[in-house]
Amino acid sequence: MSSNFRHQLLSLSLLVGIAAPWAAFAQAPISSVGSGSVEDRVTQLERISNAHSQLLTQLQQQLSDNQSDIDSLRGQIQENQYQLNQVVERQKQILLQIDSLSSGGAAAQSTSSDQAVRRHQRRRQLMLVLRMLARR
Repeated sequence: MSSNFRHQLLSLSLLVGIAAPWAAFAQAPISSVGSGSVEDRVTQLERISNAHSQLLTQLQQQLSDNQSDIDSLRGQIQENQYQLNQVVERQKQILLQIDSLSSGGAAAQSTSSDQAVRRHQRRRQLMLVLRMLARR
């Protein structure tokens, strides 16, 4: 729900940000609409209407293009999340194998991957402490 609201707010902001300069450019002076013959006023109103229609068409196209870009980015995000999850699972498997090889027994194979990760992290911390002590 919040994501949909943000999406609509962003779309509206983009629409206003793009439309304001174009609308200012496309508008004819209001004072000249009331002067002149009826045909001149109708012609000027038609020009204004055509300019607004053209602006609206451009904005709709930009909005459509932006929506396509957003959909494409969402797909890329989902693909990246899937790949990241695969990398994390593979890393857990590797840590289990390392733990299994370092403890050299079947007991290590029965431990969970989370325990193996914690042991590996503790070993890394100990190695860092030993390196710091060796530098002194």
